[in-house]
Parts: sequence; structure tokens; C-alpha cells
Amino acid sequence: MSRKTVVELAATGKSYGRQAMWEAMRRLKQFTLADLGVEWDRDSLREYVWRLEAGGFLKQEGEKAPFKPNVYLLVRDVGLEAPRLQKDGSVSLMGQGREHMWRAMKMLPSFNVVDLAISASTEDVQVAENEARDYVKHLERAKYLVIVKPATPTSKAVYRLARNTGPKPPMVTRAKIVFDPNLGKIAWVEQVEA
Repeated sequence: MSRKTVVELAATGKSYGRQAMWEAMRRLKQFTLADLGVEWDRDSLREYVWRLEAGGFLKQEGEKAPFKPNVYLLVRDVGLEAPRLQKDGSVSLMGQGREHMWRAMKMLPSFNVVDLAISASTEDVQVAENEARDYVKHLERAKYLVIVKPATPTSKAVYRLARNTGPKPPMVTRAKIVFDPNLGKIAWVEQVEA
């Protein structure tokens, strides 16, 4: 069985990956790895459980015994969104720059890439101007943004959000595809000349 891409999985409209694992854990409260019943490889499931345990979200119940599955208890439920954690259980900041930019775009009446990078940056998450430029370029091509004022030799282009489809930021994949997780649809694909 071939492994599906994130875009293919998200397009099904169902939760996948860590989100599906987290939803199963929240539903069961107490479980073994086999109880989760998510379509995910066992190593990835085990890795996420270890991260959750290290982060204080899960606790092992009872004594460890050979040939007996570990039983876990959800001790810290933080809501619908699956915690994104590093191996040591600390919060992962990966992808938060795009989330912050998407949120800032919805709040700002208009912006250029410098305004966006500054507005989206926090003490924990720093958004670089080139990161903002790349995200804006792709969202403008996918018709999420409109140009309010074109760039000139002395000023940067000014943009405005034209299409707010929901809370999750549109994703730009390595293949230069803009995928909207709110709609479960591809919004734009880079045309390659043959």
C-alpha cells in the first residue's frame, strides 16, 4: 500500500496522523496502543505517545510487565487540536509562523510583507521577511490575497485578504501546491511548462 500525501489525506475530510491519534486518545481516556485503532504505522504512533508522555499529557498506568501492553491514561487534555511536540515533550514551534501570518492577515486591513512579518512575530515565533514574502506570493497566486497597491521602486506592494476560508492557514507544499485544509481542496497548483 502506498503512503498518501498530506494533501491526499486532508482532502478526505477525515482527521489523519497525529490529529487522528489525539482524537482517539481523547475519546478513550485510557488505552493501549492497539486500542487506538488509527490507520498509522506503529512506530509513528509509539513516537507520538512517547512525546505526549514526556510532555505530561499521558501517564502509564500500572506496572510494566513483559509481553503485556502498556496502558496509558490521558491526564492533560488541552482540547481539540493535537499537541505538536518535540521529542523531549516540549512544544514544537514548527508551522506556527504560517499560523501567525494567517491570523495577522485576517486582522490587518492591508499590509506589505514587512508589516506582516512584524505583526506575525512573537517572542517565541519570529517570522522572517523572506518567509512572509514567499507565503504572500503563493496566497496571492491562489487568490486569497489581492494587491491593493502595486510595488514601486521605492515601496513594497500592499495586500489585503480577499478570501478567509477558516481558522487553519492554507498550506504551501514542497511541490508548490496551495492546499486549503479548511475546505479540503487544492486552491492552486504551479503550472509547469512541458
